[in-house]
Amino acid sequence: MMRFLGAILVVLSGYYLGQTLAEEGIKRAEALEELKKGFLLLQGQMEIGGMDYETMFLEAAFCLQGGASCLFEMAGRLCAKRQAETVQEIWEEALHKAEGLLYLDGDDWGALLSFGRSLGFSNHEQQAKQASLVVAHLEEAIGRQKEKNRREQKLYRTMGTIGALMVLVVLF
Repeated sequence: MMRFLGAILVVLSGYYLGQTLAEEGIKRAEALEELKKGFLLLQGQMEIGGMDYETMFLEAAFCLQGGASCLFEMAGRLCAKRQAETVQEIWEEALHKAEGLLYLDGDDWGALLSFGRSLGFSNHEQQAKQASLVVAHLEEAIGRQKEKNRREQKLYRTMGTIGALMVLVVLF
């Protein structure tokens, strides 16, 4: 009886490990969706004009959740403190502080850093265009991530279960 119970627990833990790995991709897709919403909000605010960066970032943060909200809130708070000389430096600092919550890869970082380079150095129209480029990049990244999730979720669960069964073969 104890062996049977132990075997069931090993198989369930293998499946759970696979499920946990599969959920990482889901979290990344959700984080990218939130970032996309944030940049759409910023783009609209920049097209209207007349707002300072602190207000734009904080209003975007208020409408978002998760890591994206933290990113924009941190950028707004850093703007309020005026600790950096340029908005680009503020944006980069906020990105680095929110790094663990955003699930970004190298291309995503490049797109977000390039957006920061336009802040404070170009007019509102140029900044809105840069925000729309980031939105396009995020839409593409979301599509790739959803396709990857679709392919890999079943694989992770299956591999976790098979790995657990292999452990059972070795144990028994």
